[in-house]
Amino acid sequence: MKRIKSLCIVLVLALFAAYMPVQAAKQDDTMIKMQQKDAGQVELALYPNGDMIKNHATTYRIQMKITEIESGSIGDITFTFSEEIQNKCRIREYIYENGVLDIYFSLPVTVFDQARDVSVGTISGTPKSEMFQASIVPKSVVFVDQSHQMNTVDEGVLQGISYDWAVGEKVPDPDNPDDPNNPDDPNNPGNPGSPDVPVYPNGVCTATTYEDLEKGLADSSVTSLIFKSKDGNGLTEEQQKALFKSLKGTERTLTIMAEDNGVLQYSWKFTGTGITNADAAMDFGIVQKKENKDAGSLMAKDSENLYLEFDYEGELPGLAEVEIYAGSSFKDGQNLYLYYYNANKKAAEPVQKNIKVVNGYVTIQIEHCSTYVLTTKQVRKNEQFPAVSVNKPDDKKKAPVKPAAKTAAKTAKTGDDTPVEGLILLAGLSAAAMFFMWRSRRRHI
Repeated sequence: MKRIKSLCIVLVLALFAAYMPVQAAKQDDTMIKMQQKDAGQVELALYPNGDMIKNHATTYRIQMKITEIESGSIGDITFTFSEEIQNKCRIREYIYENGVLDIYFSLPVTVFDQARDVSVGTISGTPKSEMFQASIVPKSVVFVDQSHQMNTVDEGVLQGISYDWAVGEKVPDPDNPDDPNNPDDPNNPGNPGSPDVPVYPNGVCTATTYEDLEKGLADSSVTSLIFKSKDGNGLTEEQQKALFKSLKGTERTLTIMAEDNGVLQYSWKFTGTGITNADAAMDFGIVQKKENKDAGSLMAKDSENLYLEFDYEGELPGLAEVEIYAGSSFKDGQNLYLYYYNANKKAAEPVQKNIKVVNGYVTIQIEHCSTYVLTTKQVRKNEQFPAVSVNKPDDKKKAPVKPAAKTAAKTAKTGDDTPVEGLILLAGLSAAAMFFMWRSRRRHI
């Protein structure tokens, strides 16, 4: 009897010891983490969630919103990928524009195979003068799995994640020593706190309304106008005509972007020197289809085809450079051919060749809208294509298109965070029962 009691005590202590390390191993599964690296740098880390691991994510896009507490105080923002990402991912790019740091990296195979904190890289900032203050929050996280399925992390997972960033030290105003947080602007001493900052950095005007585009048109420093909406539409016929007439004959560009949750679906780019019909107005919608009975019968045997049907039909205002996500139909690196389906002649007419798929996107040039076909094989051997070259370099940062599914983005945890099981096990009444349960738990740890 004494031996049984002793065995019970030993087993209880052993089980308690085995249970405690599991609790200690609990992992902070916050998806985005940030910490100050030094005076001007913030390290950015990603904790891949269960869906990313299970679905073998190959491509990631992380958007971080950087909001200046004092407008114009940040001189420049750069990003340096971590050594792990540099060694793993041949395709990796970032861009900082209009307060958004857009980070992209990709592999042909799974990027991360286990749930753990991964350093993505370092955000660096340079103050315009002595200092800057800003907040950093995740705007969106998107990933693509090996089946080219697009997934967007639910906003609720990212909610509440933020980092307050301060770099440098502000010099107090000698004329106002009691208020060191509001020194005079050296270029405008009568108006403290209002430094002379360009309204359109890098000459780019990004807008979601026509009124904002008008302001960009009126500014001579603007060389590129960008209009964003969910499907590329939102401008009336009169507004489109006014824009094209203002741009005609100039070196300025107008890009119409269709985005869903911040992810590019397709875009139209017009250059002022290429506009020939400024009185044209159009619908910018594009529909992709895998099948088309009439055009499909003309394609080469065993070819892979993607049919592009435009909501607008007819001549465009001028030559347009159209960028479209085709990653659901083609693989990166594939070379494609573009054909125009002439319904009147029941013929496929060659338009463009050597169209390379880069990060899931293709870029084509067209002057009128109807039905087009992207295909992996020429329809006829030795046929002549017009001399067109609009391929983007491999390092152009993009991210895949419209999310096909959202995930709850619940992360896998490395530890059991409920003490109930341990309490139940510790409350066993017999040595045999405790021994059995201890063995069972050891198999699951």
